[in-house]
Amino acid sequence: MAGLKRKKTRVFNQVKLTNSPSETFDLGLVLAEQLQPNTCILLSGLLGAGKTQLIKGFCQFFGLNPDLVQSPTYSLHHTYQASCALHHLDLYRLKDTQDFIDRGFIDILETKEPIFIEWPTQVDNSLFQSKNRLVIDIEILTNNQRKFQISYD
Repeated sequence: MAGLKRKKTRVFNQVKLTNSPSETFDLGLVLAEQLQPNTCILLSGLLGAGKTQLIKGFCQFFGLNPDLVQSPTYSLHHTYQASCALHHLDLYRLKDTQDFIDRGFIDILETKEPIFIEWPTQVDNSLFQSKNRLVIDIEILTNNQRKFQISYD
């Protein structure tokens, strides 16, 4: 493995505000343009904060009809076929890291394809250390307004 270098991604931190679901969707489109291979998009926020709406914008960027995107709250995992495979996990109902491993989700982390993970705090953060990480924390400000704290490392 000597001589192989991991591509260095740009590290940034920013705050974005959206005032409607359509602006949240558009933010997903913009962020998708900046994705590097081997990236986990880690999304945190209360129920109804806009995590899935943001993911729909990402998915449209990759050529997927956003109407096909639904949060995998009960199935825990969806794979969408677009210009590349897109993995979408909702960890809200997981008990712990071992539950994540027992369900075989660790194999998904070995792909270079984009992986959207809602509720990443349900598992040990060390699972994502080998990936580029786009971390998005969403705060509900009003019925329609959202604050996005975004960091990429």
